Amino acid sequence: MNVKEWWDNTGYSIPWFYDAGGQYVLFIGSKNGHIHYYKDIDANINGAFTQVDTTFFEEKEGIRSACTVSDVTADGFIDMFTGNYRGGLTFYMGKAAPGVGISEIYEKEILLYPNPANDNITITGEGIAGMNLKLTDISGKTIYAGKINADRYLLNLGNVSNGVYFIQLSDKDSSVTQKFIKAGN
Repeated sequence: MNVKEWWDNTGYSIPWFYDAGGQYVLFIGSKNGHIHYYKDIDANINGAFTQVDTTFFEEKEGIRSACTVSDVTADGFIDMFTGNYRGGLTFYMGKAAPGVGISEIYEKEILLYPNPANDNITITGEGIAGMNLKLTDISGKTIYAGKINADRYLLNLGNVSNGVYFIQLSDKDSSVTQKFIKAGN
C-alpha cells in the first residue's frame, strides 16, 4: 500500500487487517504519523481499496506510526493501539457514538419593572405562575422566598434596603435570574 507523501519517496506503510463483523477493513500506519483507513477489501485483493480516511482519529502518532486493532475490552467496540518509531504507545478505547439530535432547553424570560425600583417591583413572564421565587442580595443572602401565583406578580420591597438584588425564578425544568436595583426612600 502506498501511503507516501507527494514530497517523499518513502511511506513506510505498516498495514493491519481487521475483521469488522465479516467485512475486512485495513488500517495502515505511515511515515508521516497518520493512520490511514480503507474498506472494500473482500473479493478485491488485487483491486483498489476504498480510502475512507487518511487521518484516522485526526491524530498524528509520530514518525513511522503503526497500529493494531481489536476489541480488547470485549465491549463490542473497536479498540486501537498505536505506536511509533520513537517507541511511543497510545491506546484508544472504542465507545458508542453520541446520539444525534438537538436537545431543547427552554429558558423562560422574565421582565422586571420598574428598574430601579422603589417600594414594589413587578415580575412578568409567560408561564411563570407556579414557579419558586427567591430574592437575594448581592452577597447571596436570601431576603425573601415564596411562590409566584400568576404570570404577573407584584413584589413588595418596602422592608428592603437600597442596593443591588437578584430575583430568581425556578421550577423542575428551568431557572432564570435577573438583577435589579432598589433605590429611593
